This record gives sequence, structure tokens and C-alpha cells, in this order.
Amino acid sequence: MGTSTCRITDIGVGVCACHPPAPPIPTIGMLITGAATVTDDMFMTSRVTDVIIHMCGHPSLMITGSMTVEKEAFASSRIADLYVGCVIGLTITGSPLVSDE
Repeated sequence: MGTSTCRITDIGVGVCACHPPAPPIPTIGMLITGAATVTDDMFMTSRVTDVIIHMCGHPSLMITGSMTVEKEAFASSRIADLYVGCVIGLTITGSPLVSDE
């Protein structure tokens, strides 16, 4: 069985390094972009290059995804896939009904 796919409104956790002079701060964020024509559980499916915005206000881009499943020509993102930007982190929620290998 595969890992649950991520959709817009799913959550990620990470640390934001864009708050000097303080050290990186822990933060949580929400996926805000996804495939316009592909849905999982009535939400747009998230893919590599989609955006997650964090409570601190900084965005990041999904950089890892499924090696075998594509949505609109981009790898489908899943629970525990990574994103980078000011915030470096990973997704922690996803569809309870849809999984990708």
C-alpha cells in the first residue's frame, strides 16, 4: 500500500530560517495550491512545485513526490514529502482514502 496523497488544506510542519536575528522558529503551514483538474476527496491534489504557506507568512515549494504517480505532469505529493523555501519541512496530513505508490 502507498502513502496518502496530499491535497490543498493539508498540513505541514517545519522550521523557518527567515526571522533574523533569532534562530529558526518551528511553524506549521497549509498547502494552498494544487492540480486544477485532479481531486482527491473533493480537494485539489497537491504536486511537486505546489505552494505551502506557513503561519509565519512565508511560502515554500513541494520538492519531493511520488516516483510513479503524476497529476497534471507533476509528481503527486504525499505524507512525509519535503518542501523548501524560507521554511524547510514535510507534510503530515493527507487523504485517508487515496494513496500513491
